[in-house]
Amino acid sequence: MSTEARDLEVRSEEVQELLGTPPHWLVRWGMLFIFVLLILTIWLLYWITFPETVKANIRIKREDPGVELFTNKSVHISHVLVASEDTVEAGQTLLVFQSDVQYAEVHALDDYINRLEKGNDSLLVHYQMAKDLILGGPLEEARYTFIEKQAEVRNMQTGRLSLMSIEDIRREIRQEQNNIVDERRRKESLQSEQELFTEAFIRKQNLYQSGRGDFNEVRTAEAVKQKYDRYVQEAETSIKTRQANIRQLTRQLETMATISEASKAVALEQLRDELEALKRAVDAWRSEYLLVTPINGVVILESKIRVGEYVQDKDRLAVVLPDSPSNLIGKAELDLNQSGQVALGQKVIVDFYSFPAQQYGAVEGEVTFKSKIPTRGDKLPIEIRFPQGLVTNTGRSLEVGEEMAGKMTIVIEEKRLILWLLQRF
Repeated sequence: MSTEARDLEVRSEEVQELLGTPPHWLVRWGMLFIFVLLILTIWLLYWITFPETVKANIRIKREDPGVELFTNKSVHISHVLVASEDTVEAGQTLLVFQSDVQYAEVHALDDYINRLEKGNDSLLVHYQMAKDLILGGPLEEARYTFIEKQAEVRNMQTGRLSLMSIEDIRREIRQEQNNIVDERRRKESLQSEQELFTEAFIRKQNLYQSGRGDFNEVRTAEAVKQKYDRYVQEAETSIKTRQANIRQLTRQLETMATISEASKAVALEQLRDELEALKRAVDAWRSEYLLVTPINGVVILESKIRVGEYVQDKDRLAVVLPDSPSNLIGKAELDLNQSGQVALGQKVIVDFYSFPAQQYGAVEGEVTFKSKIPTRGDKLPIEIRFPQGLVTNTGRSLEVGEEMAGKMTIVIEEKRLILWLLQRF
């Protein structure tokens, strides 16, 4: 071997030794870095938790299937006040059935009664009802009876009749009789015009239904007709009120007695009784001609429900599904080898098929029941409740259907990641 070859071999061994030996600073700081990294990893593994879970399928349904609402007679529907799947409150009117009395008139009377019930005796005596309410039958009779008693109590409390002489009373009776004659003439004149405008309305309505009329003209004619309906009703109420006043004046003329405080108290109590009788008449009408929900919830109308539809007696018209979160119940079955870890009160995360968690978020519930007896298929039934309702972790409220299905995850416990790894390795 030549001298140059031996020198090259020696240099190569020296270079390789230099390259294979790390610097002292790298050895010292590298070991320290690895040690710190190891400590940091262990510290993170200690603080990071990992949920131990059990998964299963779940079905959600209502514990109470809802309240079915039926009609109590064969009748046409005149008003539909809600849409299917609307949220409704207990006592809310859903449908109005055809009646000789307009729903708006009864509603106005009901508002008047409610205001009197919430007020004091002074309001009961002095707050007068609108004279142009168009009612009929028992409602009209109860209304006039109340108006007459209210006027009587008002006169007793003001002491007007006690201060009148016999001649004053006779003079007022004659005046009221003359006023009644005038009111009847006025009513007859109004009724003649009412008939003309009613015929005009019917004519325009028929033209519109045959495709030859304008809807705005129909509405205008209807508004004029309703105006004269109210004029006639107002005249009739005025006549009834004057007749009641004559009866009261006649009684006072026959007795000419001083009205005592006891008599006033008795009359006031009778007025309260008449208000209750008027309220009962309104309630009877509402019971016959309105469909009202008895509970809070979501209303589902039958597909045939529309204005003008004729429904038969005992037909189901709607179902109201309760909106209480406690009414929702989830049912699932666990494998026996998983059921031992599940306990009451454990958190449950549900992902519904119809509302994917990636889009809507997940719903949280809790285990509220665990059976001790397995099914024939070696499954253990459990129940899940939703205290907050079907509200997702993103704040979205899900629509509750008749029955919903999905996947659930029961959180058994939150374990530290380091313990979880040690148990598996």
